[in-house]
Amino acid sequence: MSEMGEAGRKAYMENPEPKANELALNELNATDTIRLETKNHKYEFVVLDPAGKRGLLSGGSVGDNQREAILIGSMAKNTKGFDCDNQVVKMGDRVLFGIITDKEPESFFTTSIRSLSVVRGGDERRDKTATSNPSD
Repeated sequence: MSEMGEAGRKAYMENPEPKANELALNELNATDTIRLETKNHKYEFVVLDPAGKRGLLSGGSVGDNQREAILIGSMAKNTKGFDCDNQVVKMGDRVLFGIITDKEPESFFTTSIRSLSVVRGGDERRDKTATSNPSD
């Protein structure tokens, strides 16, 4: 894991954060780290290209090694099925990533987000955090 990743991990474990229920993807900067927690897994997405929503994804069922990925958007259940939003990730949403490989790209969905935060540019704090207990 990179130095920035280690600093982010330390901040994730040690610092209390203010509450927030959503993350606007257009407010992300290079080196920001998004932390997502579901019922069973924790994920980290280090932003490399904010405009393209490209970065390095690790954690949970993706594994500990960072994999190049694109944050495609989030899916939320509604009365007619699901809505897809490529601008905002909200508590309770499922997040869709495209994993970049040498062969065919792979898609990956998280389960419902229970905790959402971002570490700005490797700061030693989490700028936005939300936690809840939506059912997975």
